[in-house]
Amino acid sequence: MSRSVVDQPADDWRGEAGELGDGERQGVERGDYPNFVRWFDEIDERPAVQRGVQVLADRRRDLKTDKAAWEIMFGATQYQRR
Repeated sequence: MSRSVVDQPADDWRGEAGELGDGERQGVERGDYPNFVRWFDEIDERPAVQRGVQVLADRRRDLKTDKAAWEIMFGATQYQRR
């Protein structure tokens, strides 16, 4: 199974360490979509995906608690000239 750029929007369903999130941000119950969950499980089993998730694991931030990082990524700061 290959993964393409078309699959990347589904990454919004990912949680903190790459695991499948609960769909809370999207307002859906992930259990209602068993094929979607199965697809993520199949992707997660791939060695290349497991290695890729680990590449920047030590730099990952929790945007729920790191307000400065959240502001840079999603707030007005992202539009400021640098």
